[in-house]
Amino acid sequence: MDTEMRTCSRCKNEKPLTEFHAGEKKIRKDGSQYVRPRTVCKACVNARRRELALDPTRRQANASYYHRAKAEDPDRWDFLWGKTAKIRKYGLTPDDLERLRRELGNRCPICMREASLVMDHDHKTGRLRGLICGTCNTGLGLLGDNIGRLFRAIGYLHDYIGPEVPPKQRRTRRKLPPISAIKDAYQESADESL
Repeated sequence: MDTEMRTCSRCKNEKPLTEFHAGEKKIRKDGSQYVRPRTVCKACVNARRRELALDPTRRQANASYYHRAKAEDPDRWDFLWGKTAKIRKYGLTPDDLERLRRELGNRCPICMREASLVMDHDHKTGRLRGLICGTCNTGLGLLGDNIGRLFRAIGYLHDYIGPEVPPKQRRTRRKLPPISAIKDAYQESADESL
């Protein structure tokens, strides 16, 4: 069975097509689509990415752009990348978010604790489910937003009876004798050895 081969434009080695990333989907001016084949092999792409990631001047330039953009126009930065961008992503306005917080009384609907609330969203649909505390949001995420896992966790907490653990023994500090008693005992032992 013959495998199709392609020459990498960077390392100039001939490699099978499996060594190249999938082609890029492009759209022509007339609206028709085509796939533009990749000309650089995976190994060269990864090497270039590592090289760029480790380049300190590039890292500094990216960091300085981020901080410069935030310092120059905080409202624009917030609109593009900050909190308001996240709120807009779910079709809300900052006023809508504040109204939801007031309705909940800054209390998490899961654990009922008063806490700072975060936006919880469905990972499958991308829709906002509501506001919950960060701890509960993390817990749901770690359970994979899976209702079956959540019910099994509830069953585990409800039914599991582990071995009985004795009450914790209170540790007491050892009381040392006064320093004069220690000196006297040392003196006696020194006198006996003579």
